[in-house]
Amino acid sequence: MHGAVTEDDRLLAADYVLGTAPAAERARAETLLRQDAAFAREVEGWQRRLSGLDAEFAPVEPPPELLGRIERRLFGRQARVRARIFGWLAAAGAAAALAAVLLWPAAPPRPIADLAAPGLDVAVLVADGSLIFRTSSPPAPGRGAYQLWVIRAGQPRSLGLLGAAETVVSASLAPGDVLAVSLEPAGGSPTGLPTGPVLATAEIRDL
Repeated sequence: MHGAVTEDDRLLAADYVLGTAPAAERARAETLLRQDAAFAREVEGWQRRLSGLDAEFAPVEPPPELLGRIERRLFGRQARVRARIFGWLAAAGAAAALAAVLLWPAAPPRPIADLAAPGLDVAVLVADGSLIFRTSSPPAPGRGAYQLWVIRAGQPRSLGLLGAAETVVSASLAPGDVLAVSLEPAGGSPTGLPTGPVLATAEIRDL
C-alpha cells in the first residue's frame, strides 16, 4: 500500500509513537508499518518531532496498568485517548506531564484537632476529603465502644465507631463544626444520637 495517509491514520501514528494506543489499535499500526510506506513515514515523522522529549527525562518502566488508569481517569472507561491526542501535544512534554500528574504523591494528612480524655487520645487529620482518626488508646471499658460524631448547628451526626488504630471516614467539615467522641454500647448508639457520656469535643476553627 502506498496511498495517502488519512487523518485517522495520522492520529493512529501519533498514538503509536506516544505509546497511548489501545492494544487493538497498536496491532493495526504495526500491520500498517509493514504494509504501508506512507504510514511508516508518518510514524517516522512523529518519532522525529517527539524525540526531544526523550532527552529531558530518565527512562522509567511504567506499571502495566498505567494506560488503563489514564483512560479511566480522564475520559471514562469507554473513551479513547486517541481522540484527545492533539490537545495533549499543544503543550511541550504533555505526555510526560500527564504521567507525572497521575503518579504525583498525594499531599500528606494534615492534623486539625485532638480529642483527648482520661484514657483516650485521638488525633484527627484531614486528607483528600477524608477524616482520619488515629489512636493508640486501649479499647473502651467494659463492653462499650467509642463512637465518633460531627455536630453542625447543634445536630449530631454519627461518623462511625473508633477503630483500634486508624479510622478513615469520608466527610467534609466547615469552620464551626464540632467533632466529638462518646462512650456507647457495643455496636454503637441505638438511637442515632449520643446516648452515653460525651468524653471529648473539638471545634474546627480553620481548615
